[in-house]
Amino acid sequence: MEDSVVVLVGFIILPILLVEVIAVPVLRRLIFIESGRVEPLRKIIYLNPDYGLTKQLLFWEAVLVPVIYFIEFGFMSWKGYSLSLTKNGFDEFISVSKLPIALASLSIPMTALVAKLHSTSQTAKQIALTTKQIKVVETKNNHDIFYSHRKEFVSFYDVVGELSWFGMYKTAYKIDPRIHARLFNGSPADGAPILKYHYIDEIISKLRSAQKSLDAIIGGSEERLDEAHNSLIDFSRDIFYLIKLFGIQDLGEHLYSDRIVMPYYDVEGTRHVQNSAGTTTPQAIAAYSCVRSYLLSAVEFAAYSKGIAEIKRDTLDYLFTADGFLTRNSNGPILEKVVSRFRRSA
Repeated sequence: MEDSVVVLVGFIILPILLVEVIAVPVLRRLIFIESGRVEPLRKIIYLNPDYGLTKQLLFWEAVLVPVIYFIEFGFMSWKGYSLSLTKNGFDEFISVSKLPIALASLSIPMTALVAKLHSTSQTAKQIALTTKQIKVVETKNNHDIFYSHRKEFVSFYDVVGELSWFGMYKTAYKIDPRIHARLFNGSPADGAPILKYHYIDEIISKLRSAQKSLDAIIGGSEERLDEAHNSLIDFSRDIFYLIKLFGIQDLGEHLYSDRIVMPYYDVEGTRHVQNSAGTTTPQAIAAYSCVRSYLLSAVEFAAYSKGIAEIKRDTLDYLFTADGFLTRNSNGPILEKVVSRFRRSA
């Protein structure tokens, strides 16, 4: 009984091993001739979507193993019989060969199954390849969109050309491409950048604070020069913050060439110094107008309607007309008086 089991197991396993021993070297050789590559054993044993069905070990096992089973079990079934090419002989052959024929017939569904699995693996690989190609195209498109956005942002300023601010200063009206990253979120892989709305709102708040301080200076009085002085410090701090933010180097150089250096103390009593954003009212207005224009250009480029409206809200018209500030205060220019007093006391 045990011997029969061993023989049966051998009949089942040996054909599989035999096909592998013969087919693997042959397939490796054929693949090498076709592609010039020596494939590892695992790529021969398993279905490989890189090669056709006839170069798959499982295909040949599905074809040949059932045939070998037919011969093996047929040999056992036909033992003791002689060949008879008669009707009775064929009937007897069919009768005693039911198992071998059934085993041989397994070749058809097994081959079809292997072919289907191979086709599925090829389809899956094609889908993966197509997906990868689409991803590559999307990545390239996103990179193009991102850098195009940055290029257009810079060009939005460049096309304006050199500007003169109230006859006080001239600036090239250019912007460093790196400023783009300060104002917009995103990366080349993500495509079009998104405006940092919260950050932009903070910048607009700085600009409005500068306008408020400038109005307080221009509308001050000789009796309250200390307040005007403090407003000048606040105004200058906001203006230089915006100059640094937008990288307006030429405006910064103009202001540094003629300035007063004002000390002040914070709430904790720590001493600081602040360069003045101009020493005359026209200079201060020119500095304000320049940084305002840079910020307005940024939000207009981003089509941020709320930001545009906020910048233009409660605009002090006298700041944008020649000598318009003189109509604001009958006492004359207060900023110049603050500077003059400061220089006398320095």
